[in-house]
Amino acid sequence: KEYRYILNLGDFSPFRRNYEWTVPYPLDLTVLRQELSKIEGTHDFFSFCKGEKDSTVRTIFETRCAVRDQQVILTFIGNGFLHHMIRLMVATLVDIASLRKNMDMTEIIEKKDRQLTKHLAPAEGLYLVSITY
Repeated sequence: KEYRYILNLGDFSPFRRNYEWTVPYPLDLTVLRQELSKIEGTHDFFSFCKGEKDSTVRTIFETRCAVRDQQVILTFIGNGFLHHMIRLMVATLVDIASLRKNMDMTEIIEKKDRQLTKHLAPAEGLYLVSITY
């Protein structure tokens, strides 16, 4: 599966409000890219899951961060995703890249603690791009 999430780092647009998350604080894109790359590979994503699952181990094959004007497009390609996983990861990435959270993604994954990922990014920026069998 491939998902994309669109962040708007510019002014709020009433025309795109249902299609992106307008982030109200500045982000360090270097930090965002570094933290995004840390989720690649096979990990237990318990910290990024809502609800009960038999297994919270998933493999993320590839992540990308592209900048287009004032938009940041985050891409996640993996073998499967947990309930709210992308939105929890995006909110955490934004918290880290805006220096509002003093942890890194590796540490959050290793701790397997849902209390570390309480914020959920809005659904408006999330897109399922493709499913490959």
